[in-house]
Amino acid sequence: MAHPSLLERIEKSTLSTLCDGMDAALEAVDDTLFKLADKAGTNQAQSLYFEAMRTVRLHREAIERRFRDDVSAGFKALARQAETFKDNQTLRLVETDELERTLAVAGMADRVEREHRNPIEHLRARFNRVLPDDRSTDDWPVAPRRIARVFAEAMRVADLNIEPEVVLLKLFDTHVMSRLGPLYADLNELFMKAGVGLDLPAQDAPALRQTQTEDLLKAFFSAPAAAPAPTYSSGDPGGGFPALPMAPGDIAAALSNLPAPRATTGFTLPAAAIKQHLVQTRESSGRALGQMDERVIDLVAMLFDVLLGNPGLTPAYKSVLGRFQIPMIRLALLDQSVLLQRTHPARRLVNAVARAGYGAADDETDPVLEQAERAAETCADCTDSDDWERAARAFEAVLERAQDTEAQIHERAIRREARAQVDTQVRAALDAIIGDASLPAFVDDFMDTVWRDWMKTIYNEEGPESLRWSRALETASLLVWTLLAKKTDADVQQMVGALPGLLRELRAVMRSRHMPRAERTAFLDRLAHEHGRISRRGDHEAPPAAVEEDAPVVEPTSGAESFLQRKAKEIRELLETGALAASGDTGAVAGDVFESMALKMPAGTWLEISEEDGLLRRMKLSWRSEITGLLYFVNHRGLKEAKLSTAELAEILRENHAKILRSAPLQIDDALPVAVSRLKGD
Repeated sequence: MAHPSLLERIEKSTLSTLCDGMDAALEAVDDTLFKLADKAGTNQAQSLYFEAMRTVRLHREAIERRFRDDVSAGFKALARQAETFKDNQTLRLVETDELERTLAVAGMADRVEREHRNPIEHLRARFNRVLPDDRSTDDWPVAPRRIARVFAEAMRVADLNIEPEVVLLKLFDTHVMSRLGPLYADLNELFMKAGVGLDLPAQDAPALRQTQTEDLLKAFFSAPAAAPAPTYSSGDPGGGFPALPMAPGDIAAALSNLPAPRATTGFTLPAAAIKQHLVQTRESSGRALGQMDERVIDLVAMLFDVLLGNPGLTPAYKSVLGRFQIPMIRLALLDQSVLLQRTHPARRLVNAVARAGYGAADDETDPVLEQAERAAETCADCTDSDDWERAARAFEAVLERAQDTEAQIHERAIRREARAQVDTQVRAALDAIIGDASLPAFVDDFMDTVWRDWMKTIYNEEGPESLRWSRALETASLLVWTLLAKKTDADVQQMVGALPGLLRELRAVMRSRHMPRAERTAFLDRLAHEHGRISRRGDHEAPPAAVEEDAPVVEPTSGAESFLQRKAKEIRELLETGALAASGDTGAVAGDVFESMALKMPAGTWLEISEEDGLLRRMKLSWRSEITGLLYFVNHRGLKEAKLSTAELAEILRENHAKILRSAPLQIDDALPVAVSRLKGD
């Protein structure tokens, strides 16, 4: 177990970062909600946002306290070897608002996990090193999913409507979740200073090498040359004076005259060709390349060889990425921090272009490719970091628009599936009520239209635990029971006594659904005819076709009561077992290796699809629905490419129509250790 002071320092750093972000997010609430209220189309929507502003102000201190306490609880739980934070994710009929909240939380957590995969894995591994038992990624105190869930739970203090609550979740994503990347770097550093290293399995070796990149580069540049031979000027090759090293500024200027690589020979120039050009350029001066300069050229040239060797890049993007090779060499000769600093604008730009080109099609009209070409043109002669920063920001803005497009696809899919979830659950509840009863066609139609819409409205407005929902189920159950054959006179008498209250409920609902008067009358007349037919077992009083609005409700007993009790029990069992969940393949079980691959495929995985016409299409698994199990795929611009079930994806893989590419594009952080290893001959 780690010394308590280490966890205390980690907790302090975490709370400082998260609470600063929370403060910024809540400070932005008024302006954001005011703008939405100003744009609202109705007085009701405007009032909703103004009321939310007031509510957040009143409960701000409580929200912040709840958030801080729950984050701290995660750290305190480590000492007790038990997690104290509990969310409300029990197996039950999911309300629409709860569904939207859950999916919003999952969306922001997934994004952070994709963007900071390696530092998250390192931090998780380090937490596990100081704990007596392994914990899943969601259990350690600063996991993205846990942080997002803690805020969603803290927001319950304010009891907001879902529309303003989603706004606050987006502000939390912007101001808090965006700070997790730097926080994870700081926490990994705290662990390392405390002597807590990594103990990763063999498949995580690349991630381990990434954390040691700085040490690797320092060792590479400081290693002595293998039997270096003195370099002489060309004017005295046989034993004259040793050549003086070329100044970095002179080398940078000479690189501007390098010829572009030919398309037939590759997208970059070999290091040997670059050095030969520089020596030839400076022969008359009697100067030569210094050892450090040669190593910089060798490393950057090899770095681009590794980056461009990624099969996920198309030729068009390889070409534009290769145009950054010489500018990067020039920049590295003048400032080696470009190789050491992950946040350097040149590295950010090259990484962004490599990321954008992963999965892209060779389309000359691609706006992302056009912006990449503009960035390459801008940086062709750049030696100033500010120029690289401007180019990087311009290109990142284009990528952000693509990410926004992908996010909009998620939101539309979430709303569609939320509606489908409600519809499926209402249908399932009504199916449970009707069972194998054979109802008249006009009643079947009424239940499938008017009553189903009524129950969906209740579900959306109040949820499945409300009194109105229970009453709607009881009314539907009573209607079904009155239309079943009656075996005894007592059952007939009970039916007759229950009809006034039943008809009153039916009339009220039909009016609320704006059912035309003529249709209401026709339905009730036909219903009276059915009840009259069922009641003719002797000289019983015929059931009323019309009743007063305030007619008393006769409570059902015996047969009706047992029927309603049985139906209530059946629906409770469906709720408890999750059988009212939306249809889909969320519970699919792998039948073969391809179904297993489809079931376990993580978000962010790229596929290369072979079309019937021989063309290749690339798409990324962007999101897997937790409701239906459907998989949503997008292209590199964030536009929707396909929506597949697990079975459909498995079939594509089985028929060898798809090839799985790397789950993420190769970045400089990944490529540097490989480049150093190749240069060392490992």
